[in-house]
Amino acid sequence: MSEEEFTIVFTHLCLAYRKELNQSEVSVWYGYFNNYPPVLFKEAIKEIISTSKFFPSIAEVKEQIAYMTNPELHLNVESEWNAVLEAVHKYGYYRAEMAKKSLNEFTADIAFNAIGWTRLCDSEFIERERKLFKEIFENRQYSISKNQSIHYLEKKRNTAVLKELQNSNMSLISKIPNGEKNGN
Repeated sequence: MSEEEFTIVFTHLCLAYRKELNQSEVSVWYGYFNNYPPVLFKEAIKEIISTSKFFPSIAEVKEQIAYMTNPELHLNVESEWNAVLEAVHKYGYYRAEMAKKSLNEFTADIAFNAIGWTRLCDSEFIERERKLFKEIFENRQYSISKNQSIHYLEKKRNTAVLKELQNSNMSLISKIPNGEKNGN
């Protein structure tokens, strides 16, 4: 995101909270969000303005972006297990498609593909199934958050490498005599 794009959205945030715009603060914030797509940053700010009474911290904005890009990270394992149990009781084995539609995609994938809908419906040891569900659910959430962190770090590293290459190219170009730069 360009500094100009960022400043437009950040100014909007400051206006919404009647906060004076401070150039050094803009620079600090930009340093944390310059690698994010402008649309994602803008949508996160719009959501925060519409739901929060107070000016957000950098961490709160990053949390909102994480929620928007990976909502499954914010699902509660116990709530999702209760939704699975409710679907088992309400739809049972014979209306599996309706049960699947009643669950969010993340939870349905665990219930239907990782554990198995028939197993959940037929189980006489539901506590064992709950433990298995919880283990799979938490492992998948961890994998998503780990992958998100790795992706962010790779992107940051690649940006640093690109800047280093650009700087070294500029250094090399500056050493070329003027006539040779233009292909003469």
